[in-house]
Amino acid sequence: MDATQYFQRCRGLIDDSAESDRKKGYFWLDSEIIDALNYSQYVIAAYLAQKNSYLLQRLVQTVQGVTAVQIPQDYFYPIAAQVALSGTYFPAQIYQGGISRNFWYSQNLSVFILKDYAYFRSQNGYEAGKLVYIKKPSLMTIDTGNAAFYEAPSFDRTLYDVIVSHASACLLVRQEPTTRLTKNLQGALTFLIKDNSSQIEGEK
Repeated sequence: MDATQYFQRCRGLIDDSAESDRKKGYFWLDSEIIDALNYSQYVIAAYLAQKNSYLLQRLVQTVQGVTAVQIPQDYFYPIAAQVALSGTYFPAQIYQGGISRNFWYSQNLSVFILKDYAYFRSQNGYEAGKLVYIKKPSLMTIDTGNAAFYEAPSFDRTLYDVIVSHASACLLVRQEPTTRLTKNLQGALTFLIKDNSSQIEGEK
């Protein structure tokens, strides 16, 4: 996605001209700021995915199949799963990674995410099933030569404000954070914790 405005805001936050005579942004390379923005959006998306947050509604995807289905390349985080019995879908437990093998013969309806596949199982063996997941957010970039530059934003503008504040704080680990940045970050984190969807109505 076109991250130009968020890149510029992040650069403004990490370079307080009142405290430095250096050329604005001199200390941080463009690539460092972009890397920080992308890192921050993944951290925040993972946090919100664990809460099944409304703020990730644009990223929700579903795959389904019989016995198993290949994990899509845009897969980021699982949020729900279902297994079908006699044509009716029921909620299923999600297991990930090698430890999930310990539950392979569970009496519960289960979806196992192992390497590149999701397997749907009941106590009777393999079944049909669905996996609901969060896809990876659009890459943030200022490079017009990158195809990702033309992708649609993954979040509402308010959440990108949180991402900018988080990225700025990560970059300022290099030096003592300014009072202004600390205040902005506290406000952003308060919004994130409350997850108040009413704050983003109309900001599509």
